[in-house]
Amino acid sequence: MAIKEVKRNDGADNSGELAGVDLAYGFVHSSYELVERRLQAVELRIQILLGLVGGLTVAAPIFAAYFVARPDFSHGLFYSAIGVFSVLSVVGLVTLVLGAITLVNPRILHEGWLHLSEADFKENMISTAGKHFDDNTKLVNRKGHAASVLTGLFAVQVVLLTFWIIIQL
Repeated sequence: MAIKEVKRNDGADNSGELAGVDLAYGFVHSSYELVERRLQAVELRIQILLGLVGGLTVAAPIFAAYFVARPDFSHGLFYSAIGVFSVLSVVGLVTLVLGAITLVNPRILHEGWLHLSEADFKENMISTAGKHFDDNTKLVNRKGHAASVLTGLFAVQVVLLTFWIIIQL
């Protein structure tokens, strides 16, 4: 990712020109922490959901065998539930694996920013952190939407397995 360097027109020290730079610079670190916490929460939600789905898929046939002497594992509802389980598992795992938080690359700081004045450095950092915040928020939102879809699919699987058991009673 290319980082755009802020350049001053006159070459003079304009540190007083942007008085808010020092105030905004204090929020750079916390913006990364905020997004990281949100991403961890969404990913934990997906992990818990995958665990519930796996547990339900294993438990349902055992539960059915308790009430029905010979559960019909060739029934369409059972196959549908297994299909939903497969989709849930693949989508959940892909969602967890793809995407990571965008951070500032220290190599780029070293190669392109060390010559800047403190005010210009902070201004570049604020601008870059803002772009990263936007990108990271999109990532968190995508994973959050995927978690919502997975929750809906989990509800479908519960309904399918419930009806599969009830029909056999």
